[in-house]
Amino acid sequence: MLYPSIVALVALVFTVALVGQYRARRKAHQLLWAIALALGFLGAAGYLAALRGSAAGFRLYYLAGALWMAPVMGLGSVYLHYGPDRSRWVAALVVLTGVVASVGVMGAPLDGEALARLDGGPGQDVLDLAGLPLAALILSNTFGVVAVAALAIRSALRSRYTPDGKGFAVGNLLLALGVILLGMAGSLARLGVPGTFWIMMALGFLILYGGFATINRAAARAREAQPGGQAGARV
Repeated sequence: MLYPSIVALVALVFTVALVGQYRARRKAHQLLWAIALALGFLGAAGYLAALRGSAAGFRLYYLAGALWMAPVMGLGSVYLHYGPDRSRWVAALVVLTGVVASVGVMGAPLDGEALARLDGGPGQDVLDLAGLPLAALILSNTFGVVAVAALAIRSALRSRYTPDGKGFAVGNLLLALGVILLGMAGSLARLGVPGTFWIMMALGFLILYGGFATINRAAARAREAQPGGQAGARV
């Protein structure tokens, strides 16, 4: 229960920080990232309930954490880098794919015995998810991880050429590393190595938050160095 609890706590703190940013700046990517981290919190909370035998908690964990968190986070990165007008078709595909997977998760048979044996692994044997819904779930997660990691790395490479860019570069590289660890946790579980799932999830969330905090500090320094100006959006 330790590592899911760490994920829940970090996701909650992260969500509160992002909501604060959104209320101050009203940027779509901040709202989407806040929603994604709230989904991460709900997923971890659902898993903790599933450890006590809650079938509804397990489905919540799968819907919020295993399915929707990554693509919504990836969509936030797309909105940041490409703007709302160019990102709407991506949003439509994310929603369509997510709905297909969600219908499968809600309707998939749940193995009560496997749920009772849940002991800290990802629970890949609890739901009998297959076919198109499983493919949609994998596609959604792949999009989320690739979008966040690739765009964060691109930002890091661009930032290194600017006078105040070191903090932005380090922060974005931490974002990329964090989300890659989240993706690896799920991939290893599907490949039959479930024991490290929640350890990698906790580490990934901590690194993600570290990247976010590093970028915020760099942005604050950039604003102080440019009186009356604003640092460019890098998160």
